[in-house]
Amino acid sequence: MKKELFKLALHGLKGKKRSSLLTVIILTISFAAVLVTLCITGSIIKTNAEYRLNTYGAWYGAIPYGIEGDAEFLSTVNGIGEIGAATVYGQAVSKSGVAVTSVGSADGNLLKIGRIELQDGEFPQHDSEIALEASALSKLGKNYTIGQEISFTVLFDAESEESVEGIKIPVECTFTLCGVLREYSSLWQLSENKLSKPICGALITNTAGENLRTKAIETAAQMNEQSTAGAAHVSVAAANRQFFFEVDEAERGQAAESINAYMQKTRRGTNADKAVCINTAAFSDKGEANYHSFYICLILAVTVIAVVCIYAVQLRKQVRGIALFRSIGITKRQLRLLLTFETLILCLPALGAGTLLGTIITKLILKLFVYAKSAPVQVDVPLSQLAVTALCWIAGIFAARMTVFRIALSEPLTGRMHTARRRAHAFEVFRRTAVVLLAAVFCGAVIFGILESLYPRADMHKWQNQPAYVLNAESSEVAFISSLDCMIKVASPSVMHGRI
Repeated sequence: MKKELFKLALHGLKGKKRSSLLTVIILTISFAAVLVTLCITGSIIKTNAEYRLNTYGAWYGAIPYGIEGDAEFLSTVNGIGEIGAATVYGQAVSKSGVAVTSVGSADGNLLKIGRIELQDGEFPQHDSEIALEASALSKLGKNYTIGQEISFTVLFDAESEESVEGIKIPVECTFTLCGVLREYSSLWQLSENKLSKPICGALITNTAGENLRTKAIETAAQMNEQSTAGAAHVSVAAANRQFFFEVDEAERGQAAESINAYMQKTRRGTNADKAVCINTAAFSDKGEANYHSFYICLILAVTVIAVVCIYAVQLRKQVRGIALFRSIGITKRQLRLLLTFETLILCLPALGAGTLLGTIITKLILKLFVYAKSAPVQVDVPLSQLAVTALCWIAGIFAARMTVFRIALSEPLTGRMHTARRRAHAFEVFRRTAVVLLAAVFCGAVIFGILESLYPRADMHKWQNQPAYVLNAESSEVAFISSLDCMIKVASPSVMHGRI
């Protein structure tokens, strides 16, 4: 019997294609509107989180001054994921002595978890190639043309048994520009970097870096030969190794404690950093989507009232249809089951189409009116809230259909099969009231949704207004060149923030 009733319901809906299609379209739009209202706040928060990761890197912790054994220890800590490494060889300066950026190499893991991307070109594949940040090219007075020759001086740190603070060993070098990097070196925040070790914004191959260091060692040897009696002999300091790593969210607190304990132990008695740097700029704990119970109830009210309005519009026609089935001898139980099949046939396609349409509309709203291509839009669909909403949405439709069913049962079976004038007037009043109530509740949901999105929007503007690069302007005491013409002491530059 159920199979026959299902076929009868399907056949009945096919017989009134226009009405059935209109109902499915209205139900689809109804659920899409509910989904948009439910997803907008979480989507903004998720997009902001993705924007921060793209800007400040997806690494959770960093050791800006690494020593032997750090990488091996990090690989044993619970929760540690990918570990990226960088080697910083020296500081690049222009011909006029302007500080440009640090020169070094980065492995594939660091490029991945740091989300270091190219604006143009490719990463260095040959020892003669270099990839520079856009701001570094501007400081060198160069455009972004791939393939051009880039010449500058690399200053290597010098070390000696005696104090040689500020002494640098210069090496002249020329590379071919193979890529323009998106800004990152001045944006990454290393909070526990007590030694102020810089992040390299000029990437070369490891072999090229070692070749430069070999030249620096030769220059240091010449400096020692030319130095006067009693002068301190200098050597080239070791290249600085840096480690950046991911940590599972559940293990972050314990992992930070373990790494800090290790650093306190291994750096004891030195000036080296004794605490891990946490990427608080990218991993903010303030951006979680909290769906208030009032908000959920408001959305559900919109859903139920919208469904009631849909069926209130066609109330008279549905009463006539039910009365017609009663006249041919269908029992109340069979009629109730028939209405259930009809409702499911209409609701399930509308549910799937509404979910897809709501997701697309949410993405378009964020892309066109909120972010305007400033960040890759991420749509966050809260599955648990969506499941509850979908169940209430279907329950509301069933409730509306059953209400019509009960009204039809109370109607006398007449040849004309229509409601009495007084009851028809009551139906019209009910329909208008439902429409007005729907408009009022929907407006309330929209206003509340806008208020809910104010914080994540303000959060987005905060990160967008951060400086994209830092220009180090020369002071009147930029550099001092010793009588050896190869020992350069660079004074502390002034800092000016700017945006691209």
